[in-house]
Parts: sequence; C-alpha cells; structure tokens
Amino acid sequence: MRAQTVEDELRAMRAEIAELRGEVKSLREELHHNATATPVETAAAAPLPQAQAAPAAVAQAVAVSPEVIENQAANLSMVQSQVAELAQTKVESNSKMSVKIFGTILSDTFYNSGDTNWADNPSTALAPGTPDNDGFLSSSLRQSRIGLTVEGPTIGSMKTSAVVAVDFYGGTTVYQTSSVFGLPRLLYGYVRLDGTRTAFEAGQDAMIFASKSPTSIASLAFPELYEAGSLYLQTPQLRLERQVIQSQSGSLSMALGLVAPVSTYPTPSTSYTGGYEPWLKPALQGRLAWKSSESSLGEGKGWEVGVSGHYGREQFEDETEASWGNAVDFDAHVGRFGFGAEGFRGQNLETMGGSVGAPGKAIGGFFEGRFKATSRLHFNAGMGTDQVLQRYDLLGTVHKNTGLFGNAIFRFTPELSTSVEYRPLDTSLFSRQVMHNNHFDLVVAYSF
Repeated sequence: MRAQTVEDELRAMRAEIAELRGEVKSLREELHHNATATPVETAAAAPLPQAQAAPAAVAQAVAVSPEVIENQAANLSMVQSQVAELAQTKVESNSKMSVKIFGTILSDTFYNSGDTNWADNPSTALAPGTPDNDGFLSSSLRQSRIGLTVEGPTIGSMKTSAVVAVDFYGGTTVYQTSSVFGLPRLLYGYVRLDGTRTAFEAGQDAMIFASKSPTSIASLAFPELYEAGSLYLQTPQLRLERQVIQSQSGSLSMALGLVAPVSTYPTPSTSYTGGYEPWLKPALQGRLAWKSSESSLGEGKGWEVGVSGHYGREQFEDETEASWGNAVDFDAHVGRFGFGAEGFRGQNLETMGGSVGAPGKAIGGFFEGRFKATSRLHFNAGMGTDQVLQRYDLLGTVHKNTGLFGNAIFRFTPELSTSVEYRPLDTSLFSRQVMHNNHFDLVVAYSF
C-alpha cells in the first residue's frame, strides 16, 4: 500500500474507477456499433462477428474490466468504511492536527445522614447545624468532565501531544438555583514530548508525590478518602519522566518535577492567619517506582512499588516553615484479586489534603482490596485515616479523620457504568468531640 492517508487513498480509487468505467462505456459503444446482432451485455462472453477487426487491446480490456471493477468496488467499500469510522474519532484543528474529544457525564444521587463539608463528595463530617438534622437526599452532575487531546508532530524522535480537561466542581453561583450552576474548574492542561524512554511535560497535571487513589467512580472531583488518608492536588509543573532500567523482570521508572506553589497567594494588604507558599519558590517532587514485567504485559498479574517525596516552603505571618512529605505506595493484582495501599508522613501538606486540610504535622494513608467477580462486575473496599500529630494554634481543630468505603461497579458496556457506593466518615476534634456521617451514592456514568 502506498504511504498516504485514508482520504487520499479514497480519492485515488474513485478517480481510477471513474476512468475504468469510462473505458468500458466506450468499448461497449464500439462493440454495439460493430456487432448489431449481439447484445452489448454479452459481448465479452460470446465470440464477436467482427472480432478480428477489434483491436487486441480492446478485447483484453473488455475481458478484464468486470473483474477489475469488482475488485476496485470491494476496495472502495472497505475504504469508505474506514473513512466512516475515522469520521467518528477525528476532529481536525486549524493546524490540521488530529483532535479527540473525551469526557464523562456523571449523575450522582446521594444521601448524607449528617452535615458534611461537601454534599455530593464529602471528605469530613461536621457538627450538626440544627438539633433536628436528619440528613438530606439530592443529586448532582458537578463531577462530570470534558476534555480533548491533540496529537502533534514528531520533533526529532519525540512525539508531541497536548491535553486539556475541565469539570464543574469549581463552585456555585449565588442564584437560588445555584446547585445546577456548577462552575468550570481546570483539571488538566499540559503539553508532552514522549520519546522511547524519556518524556517531558509542562502544564497542569496530578502531582508526582503520593499520586495513588482508591477505586471509585463516585469520587472524580476529589478521590475517595480525600483528607482521610488519600492526598491529591492538580498543579502547574515542569516534569521529567525517565525509564531508568528495562529488563525481563521489570522496569524502574523515575519522575522529577518543579511544582508551582499552590495556596491563597495573599497580597501585602491581605490579612491571612494561615500559611501560604511564596511566589518564586516552587516545590520539588519526585518518585521512583519498580513495576514487574507481568504488569507491563497485561497478563492479569503483577505488582508495582514506589517511593515519592515532596519539599517546599510555606510563609506564615512571622516565619517560613518547610512543607515536606514522603510516601510509599504498593499495588498488586493476581487473577481476579487486587490490592493497593499508600502511606505518607509530612508537615504542612494542607493544600493536598494532608493533616485534614490544616497546617501541621500528620501521618496517614489508605489501603483497598479489589475483586473482579466478572468482566463487568467489580467490588472494591478499603479504609483510610489522617491523624494530625502537631497543629498550629487556631489553624486547625481536627485531630483525626477516618473513613471506610465499599462499592460495586457494574459496566453495561465499556462506556456505560453504574455504581452503588457507601462511605462512613468519623471526624475527631482535639476537644474529643467526634462527628459521624454516612454517605451513600447511586452513580450512572457515561464515558465517551
């Protein structure tokens, strides 16, 4: 096959078939004129009275043309099918680059037995707002998301690409119907250069440090057990990824990044009692991970273990404090069973959900078990906790936040899924008061 696009190939085939049809039409007219007693339709199959007068090339063309037309028609049908499929997956940009749109429409019907910080995806339980609070039932689509990917040109040996995606968890308006006016929030927006073993990335992406999360489709905006053992942050960064070792037993990969400071960015006239990360002082994050060869080959078994770290600086009213953390993560799967875990320890990790969202020293983590009952039905369950070891005065009153979760996810098709999920939360204060909330989700998600 010639090295050309599907569209070019289709145009060439159509031109070739049109030329062949013109030839056949001319031959039929000539044969009809010369063989008055013989139908034109049978001229190729029966001896012609004036066959000796007909040119040899004409006779050969008449005999071959039906077969050529049949083959070309089959090829044309195949190419037309390919073009129709391509039309469903390719959107062309002004720069003629291939663009793909993706997203998830997520409908979440939820119930809370008490007060929470967020209704549809709570991370902490709150003290009851009224003595007669019996919980509430509602529904939300704020965790739906949409984005696009762009496949760019090759620069040297590196393939370029770009991704941008948003959800609608950026807040609500002040209208009475604010619950259905979710504001867009940038999730991803980065450019990548991918080589054989090295990749560079610039833009906003999930952080490198403590990047694992429990399995759930009811918690897309913030991961399951966020502020209860699972750290999370989408942040601008410059990232280098490198596959250090590749062997028959597995691969060793490394990721390093300069992460933009993320906090309230107070101005000199702003009064803020908490900590913030000064401009011009990005944090440094890194991760080193070993993945077994079975995991890379997708054989339904294998394991991965990683260690990661974070270091930055936070400016408080009178002093600068270090923001640091280290984490260990592990993931394994054998047949229908899987297991994942991550643990961390650090200081001033509040921007990523550490120490239950307040400055201080903390230790925490989560673990989960997974069971693949069938190719469509999956069960997941786990537990997480975040315990504040030392807090700053007046900047946090929560001592410990613990959560459990369990869900059953059923996939009707690769695009359409539903899930039933349960998450109890216990939030303890330094005053020894404990708040409790039971959270239930019924989710329908359609991905495209």
